[in-house]
Amino acid sequence: MKVYSVLRKLVRNNFPGEVFLSGTFLVFALMGPVSLQAQSRDGAQSPSLSELRKSYEKARLDATVPFSAELKKLKESYEAALGRLQGEFQAEGDLEAALEVRREMEAFQKSGHSGTGEVESFELVKLRKIFSRSNQSIVARQGAAEQKLAVAYQSALEALIPELTKAGQLDDAVKAKAIATALTVESGKLESKSQPQDQLSPEKEIKQLILSRSWTWTGVSKKAELVFKRDGTVFWGTIKCSWEIITGNDEARLVLYFYGNKGDPNRIEFSEDRKKLTIVNRSGGRFTFE
Repeated sequence: MKVYSVLRKLVRNNFPGEVFLSGTFLVFALMGPVSLQAQSRDGAQSPSLSELRKSYEKARLDATVPFSAELKKLKESYEAALGRLQGEFQAEGDLEAALEVRREMEAFQKSGHSGTGEVESFELVKLRKIFSRSNQSIVARQGAAEQKLAVAYQSALEALIPELTKAGQLDDAVKAKAIATALTVESGKLESKSQPQDQLSPEKEIKQLILSRSWTWTGVSKKAELVFKRDGTVFWGTIKCSWEIITGNDEARLVLYFYGNKGDPNRIEFSEDRKKLTIVNRSGGRFTFE
């Protein structure tokens, strides 16, 4: 019987050393199922359904090892970063911020996941975002590796079914068909897992940024606080204004209106590190808050 060249090409293209196919599964997937009645040169028969399944399960387990190690290291790094941030707030005498980070640490140690609730500390918001993106990347890459294994296993099963049938092993052929059918659903789930989850939209990112802290402008002889409220108002010192996030073309920008005048917005720009914002008025005047 001819070697299944399509399956061989599939496996070679999908497994350029990023996962480890071992034992019977590697041989079977690469070489294709020869006749079950035929003997190889060393007298060994082609793999049975049970052998193929065991080899697939082992290959899948082996494939998850490096990703599990990555996740473990990421969680250790996040916990260490939280410890450093809490220490910084303690050194600054900022009780509320230090307690907020400690609560995050305690919740993370129990669940293994970063928090999703609203927090005041922008530094903590940034740490959460870094952890979330890194975690999603690892999960997505693991899902992609597992999906490739499932596709190769499914193809090997579909090629094995007629050989089992010819050999009179009808019960095994039925089982192989059922497993191959189930793998169609499993492959779809793994494909979804391999897609990184959506990050915060530009609008939500700006909203989280402005509401997570207050901003201070320092003039020649005085200071002024800029405090954004969830109801759309913002206080510049004692001056009550309003704010709005304008979206379009997958972008978002923040504007400020004095005295509720919606027809006369003042543009707001953020520094690259998001630690400063600058109000640019109509005449070009710039007021930078930190």
